[in-house]
Order: sequence, then structure tokens, then C-alpha cells
Amino acid sequence: MTTLITPQQVIDNAFAAIDDLSPDSITPSDIIAATTRYIEAIVGKNLLQCIAEGDYPQLYHDYVVPALSWAVRYMVQPSLNIRTSDAGLFAPRSNSATEPSTQATQALMRSIKLRLQTLLRRLSDHLNANSEQYEQYDPKCNALNRCSIYGGYIQIW
Repeated sequence: MTTLITPQQVIDNAFAAIDDLSPDSITPSDIIAATTRYIEAIVGKNLLQCIAEGDYPQLYHDYVVPALSWAVRYMVQPSLNIRTSDAGLFAPRSNSATEPSTQATQALMRSIKLRLQTLLRRLSDHLNANSEQYEQYDPKCNALNRCSIYGGYIQIW
């Protein structure tokens, strides 16, 4: 599977300009995993293939790239917070920065998750409202049309 976006697009769309992150921190497998877990679950295999082939550029740029960028960030952020070496796990440190509290780390993850959920809902709503423009889109394949979480309650229909 080819990746829909590049590591640099992830950084440009889901990280602040002041964040010091190398594109090498995001792997193709990170992007593929996020695509499969979050984007394919909404657009379906057929529409995803069309998007990968360059069809529907406006859908791609306006809806898929932002949602996928935040999906990748949501998946990789915990591994950015902790690193692995031959000696085991360690928290990255520098002379000019202090280690964040657990509360700050959890708040960051909640913020990233909320942005991701909002962008996924935006993608889903766009597809549902404009399904006639995307012949490969099947609303029955959109997981957000069958399951939602509101206020901690899971709703399945």
C-alpha cells in the first residue's frame, strides 16, 4: 500500500511550527496504519483506492489530509514522548526543557484526540452530504454512520 501523505505533510498539518520534529520520526508504516484504522473505516476501500490514484483532489486536500495527519499524530505521539534504546525506555531530555507532568501529557493526548474526532466527523459529514459526487462511496461502509461516542456513551445503530 502506498501512503496517502508524506511525513512532512503530517508535521505541517498536525504539529505547530515551533515543534522541533524531524520527518524521520514518522514512518510509512505509521501513515499506513492510521490510514487503515481511521480513514478507510470512513471512506471504504473503493473510495480510498480512488483517492490514492489521485481522484477527488479537493476531497483529498480539504478533508483527508487534515484528518489523516491528526490520525498519524494521535498514533505516534506516545512513542514520541518515550524513546527506546538498547538500555530500554527513556524520556527524551534537553538542557533547556523540563519533563512535562503526567497531567500535561494526558491533556495533550485528549486535545489531539478531540481534533482527530472532529476532523473525522467533518470528513464523514462531507461524504454523507455529497455522496452523489463520490460514486465509490458507500455510506454503509462508514463506521461513523453506525457507531458514535457522545459524552462517554457508545451509540451503535
